[in-house]
Amino acid sequence: MRKSGLRDMKKKNRQLIMRTVLEYGSLSRIEIAGKTELSPSTVSSLVSELLDEGLLKESDVKISTAGRSRTELTVNGDYGYIMVVEIGRKGICLNRFDMALQNKESYCLSDVLVEGNELLALISAGVQKSLEREAQQYGVLAGIGLLFQEDMRPSDFNVVYSTGVSSASISLRESLITQYRVPVEEEYSQTYTVANALGKKMDEVVRNSAHIAIGANVVASVTVEGKLLPLREGFCADMAPFLEKLSSEDMEESPEEQRPDCEQTRIQQEHILSRIIALLCILFPLDDIFLSGSGVDDKLVRHLGIQVRKQLAGGKMPGIRRLDQKDMSQAADVLAEKVRESVLFA
Repeated sequence: MRKSGLRDMKKKNRQLIMRTVLEYGSLSRIEIAGKTELSPSTVSSLVSELLDEGLLKESDVKISTAGRSRTELTVNGDYGYIMVVEIGRKGICLNRFDMALQNKESYCLSDVLVEGNELLALISAGVQKSLEREAQQYGVLAGIGLLFQEDMRPSDFNVVYSTGVSSASISLRESLITQYRVPVEEEYSQTYTVANALGKKMDEVVRNSAHIAIGANVVASVTVEGKLLPLREGFCADMAPFLEKLSSEDMEESPEEQRPDCEQTRIQQEHILSRIIALLCILFPLDDIFLSGSGVDDKLVRHLGIQVRKQLAGGKMPGIRRLDQKDMSQAADVLAEKVRESVLFA
């Protein structure tokens, strides 16, 4: 077998060992051999390399079987840090994880949105501050994740890169790779919302769905074939103008009813939301609609289901479900896991 073939096989076996340890947590060498179906000698040799490189470490747990003691192996949390930067209209936040995905610190870099070179400088200063504070105890920067809100695009944060002779506009991701020489992953918080709610991994997420977030504004995003669709201004659309139009139409068309104002408002909101859902189902091949935000409860979901079914008049009816707030809060953790895989399996 050629040297390149041997190198490829070795890399594949190393990745197999790392994936097995990640999946099962802590394993002895003989357990790894059994689960991977690699020979004990191959596992022993590759584990020694991974230990020397600091990717794995021997835990303090000893397993005794048939009079023999075996040492468990785990991912070395101190190998390096993963920085996940959350970029939103309300500010920029930095999350620092170790390689065991323990969140070591989270803090705000800015309470306002910044872009371009200013954002790059802000991230660099935050990364440097964290690393300097812990450099004596832990490893170095291993990877970076950029987590954008749904209504933002990476191209909005391009950096002007100058060589002194010429300059060019490059992405924030490219500039961070150039500066730190580590893997950098980009993702949108919306991509994780449905996956977290369903308890699924990213590659198992619902392929055709829409998410409607209800708050000060009503914002909708659409996923088709597992990918977020670019809408009018990014990957989500503010439905406020459409809501106002539907609201005025309903007031003109509906006869006055003798009901409390709060109940009339609720009924009107339900009717408008059902029309939005029905329109999205007509425009896109949606299997599921996910609702989150203030005022979203099981009662609203039931009422919307009834109204949408009527408006679709026999057309394909999507499933409608509510997302809890806890489903919305784990995007940084999941992106950190994605970055870790890029580091471990490079």
